[in-house]
Amino acid sequence: MITHLSSPMTTYLSSPSARMTGWKHGWDEPTNTAARLGQDFGHNVLPVLIVLAFVVFFAVKLARRRG
Repeated sequence: MITHLSSPMTTYLSSPSARMTGWKHGWDEPTNTAARLGQDFGHNVLPVLIVLAFVVFFAVKLARRRG
């Protein structure tokens, strides 16, 4: 078993290739449940809510124009 004494952050900042490797291995992932839920909301739920708000807005505007 090999144990590296350098911290992941030191390795992460050392070179562009190390940053890319860290990114591919999930170093950019949130570390706790609250952060994970926030990221999921921002990346998955929020865009859907924005599109839905536009659709509802234009549907209401069209309904008022017709009747």
